Amino acid sequence: MRRLWPLLVAVVIGGCGGTAEQAATPVNPAKPAKPRGLFEYDRSVPLRFRDKGAVNPAYPIRVHDISFSGPKGRVAGYLVVPPVRGRLPAVIYMHGSGGNRTELLAPAGWMASRGVVALTLDSPDVRSTDPIAPGLPGLRQQRDLTVQAVIELRRAVDLLQSRSDVDPKRIAYVGWSYGARTGALLAGVEHRIGSFDLISGGALPPSEYARVAPKPLRKAVSRTLRQIDPLHYVARAAPSALFLQNGRRDKVVPRNALIDLARAASRPKTVRWYTTGHEPNAREYREAMAWLSRRLGLHGVVVPGVRTGP
Repeated sequence: MRRLWPLLVAVVIGGCGGTAEQAATPVNPAKPAKPRGLFEYDRSVPLRFRDKGAVNPAYPIRVHDISFSGPKGRVAGYLVVPPVRGRLPAVIYMHGSGGNRTELLAPAGWMASRGVVALTLDSPDVRSTDPIAPGLPGLRQQRDLTVQAVIELRRAVDLLQSRSDVDPKRIAYVGWSYGARTGALLAGVEHRIGSFDLISGGALPPSEYARVAPKPLRKAVSRTLRQIDPLHYVARAAPSALFLQNGRRDKVVPRNALIDLARAASRPKTVRWYTTGHEPNAREYREAMAWLSRRLGLHGVVVPGVRTGP
């Protein structure tokens, strides 16, 4: 997320006056338009799942170095598997901007101690070697990476549902910062995921970015951003449940953007504010685990001798 806001504001706008913090917040998600097929994909394409084995063979909860086929190459992740038999619930984790699949590995392990199969993934930005161009071409690059990220997450659902140790009807998602913004998009198109925990995620209406762009670019900026507008898609998350966790002292995502995403989110939803900044603290993690446990039907720690929380 630390790279995303400068990209949308400074790079695309090209130095014109105005910032995201100054933007107004007119959001009316009462009648969201029907999403188009931008995030559709061919589910019949083989996943070509690969498992390089556990990277921590001495620990009771095994972390497997895995990969599968995405829309543009292979997607790397860590599959966290507890020593519990049966069809288990699953949680997908997506990191923040500048992070990778290791960033939320600890929370994934805490949930695994409660009997969850967890999957952390690298975003497309981690693998991309192309620098983001300035101006409108750069915005379109970011749009394409965003679409790729959502489709890869949908492929991750395919992977989890294909496993004999996963209950296909109990899948959740946790995203922080960039991962929360991406999760807001995913929530509008992927209803096989029944629960979304979005931490420090925000979005402003596309019109607010276009308003401060050079006049000849305003229509193109608005049109491009509308295609990946989290406010539009998070309004269509129902019947999936949403848990939005935000810090009152967040200095990375503008407060208006945090509020807008929370307001746009469909019900059922829980919005909770904390006296913290952009990064979640121990209380946020504990409340996230409690919410996920209720949603997934968990009954406490089931793996002895492992880390179970912050």
